[in-house]
Amino acid sequence: MTNETTVLLQSCKHILHNHDKPSLSDVDEKTLFELAKENGLAPFLYATFKDDSISETFKKALKTLNLAYHKRHLQHEETIKRLRSTFNNHGIDFLFLKGVHLKDLYPSPHMRASGDIDVLLKDKQAVDAVEPFLKKAGFTSKMKNAQHDLYTDANGSTVEVHPTVYKAFSEKYDRLFENEWQHATHKDAHEYRFTPEFEICYLLYHLAKHFDASGVGLRSILDIGLYVQDHKDTLDFKYLDTLLLKGSLHTFYKTIIGLNQIYFDLAPLVTVDQTLSNARLNQLTAYIVTSGIHGKGKHFNMFHARRIREGQSANKVKVLLRILFPSMDTMKGIYPSLKKTPVLLPLFWVHRIFKITFKRFKTSVHKLKLLFSSSKEEAESTASMFEDIGL
Repeated sequence: MTNETTVLLQSCKHILHNHDKPSLSDVDEKTLFELAKENGLAPFLYATFKDDSISETFKKALKTLNLAYHKRHLQHEETIKRLRSTFNNHGIDFLFLKGVHLKDLYPSPHMRASGDIDVLLKDKQAVDAVEPFLKKAGFTSKMKNAQHDLYTDANGSTVEVHPTVYKAFSEKYDRLFENEWQHATHKDAHEYRFTPEFEICYLLYHLAKHFDASGVGLRSILDIGLYVQDHKDTLDFKYLDTLLLKGSLHTFYKTIIGLNQIYFDLAPLVTVDQTLSNARLNQLTAYIVTSGIHGKGKHFNMFHARRIREGQSANKVKVLLRILFPSMDTMKGIYPSLKKTPVLLPLFWVHRIFKITFKRFKTSVHKLKLLFSSSKEEAESTASMFEDIGL
C-alpha cells in the first residue's frame, strides 16, 4: 500500500471516527489528489486538511473539487424531486437505486457523488410509456437499450430508467433476480424500496459487475460498509445469508466486509472467518485503488478483467473483435433504428468503427495499447484473485 493510499484511508477514518489526522510527510500532494479524485473520496481529503498548512495549489484543487461535489449533489436533489413527482403524478410504481440512498449514509450527502440517478420501474412496459412524461418534465432522451433508457436533465444530471436491475453476465447470479420486486416494500405513494437484505445483495452484485467489466475504487467498498453498519441492528442475518447463498455472493460479501474493517475501521456485527494473505490483500488493494470509480484510473488496464470474461488466456485479437463488433442487443442500444431494420447491422458496425477511429482517435489508441499490453500471466493472476474473493 503506497503512502498516498494510507493517507487517504486515514483521512476517511479521521472524518468517520475522529481518528488522528494523518501526516502529509513523504507524500506527493499531486499523487494524493489524483488518487482521491479517482477513488471518489476527495471530500474526505478536503474535510481533513482544509484548515491545515498545505500548499495553496493543493488546497485550491481540493476546495474546487469539493465545491463540484456540492454542486452535483444539489443538482441531483432537484432532479430526484422532479422524478419522484413525475412518477407519482402519473401512477408509475418505481424505486430509486444505489446513490440516491447511499449518499445519506455519508458524513455529508455531497461526499458521496453519483454519476447517474438510477430508477427502477415495476412495470417493464412502462419504460417506453414514461418517455413523454419525462420529456414534459424537462428531460431529454439520449439512448435506449435493453438495460436502461438514458435521459439528461437541463441541470446536468443524468438519469437511467431501468426495466430490471439484472444484467446477465454470469449465470450464478440468475436465481437471486428471478423476481426482484418480491423484495420491495412500499414507501410512499407510488415509491418503493428494496428490503435492506436484498439491497445489500444488489449492491454486491453491482460491485461484482464493476470488478468484472470496468473498475472499482475505494468509495464502492465504503458504500457497502456504511450501508451494513447503518442497518446492522435491524438486519435479518438469517434471511441475508439465504439471499447471499442463493446469489453465490457469500464469500464476496465477507471479503467486502473484511476490506471495510481494514480500510475504514467499519466493523458491523458480522464475523469474517476468512482472511486474505498479505500478498493477496496487497494485490486486491492495488486493483481497487488503481482502477478507480468506473475504471477511470489513469494507470488501470481494464483488459485483464475483460480477458477473464472471455476466458483466462483469451486471444487479444478475439477480444478486439468483440469490441469492434458488439452483439445485436448491444448495437440496438447504440443505434435504436436497428430494432426496425436489423439487416443493416453490418453498416452500423462500419459506422461505429469509423466513429471510434476518427472521432475518438486518442482514446481508441490508448485502449488498443492497453489491450495489447495485457499479458496472459497478468490476466490469469487477476482471475486467481477474483476466485479467492468470491467472484
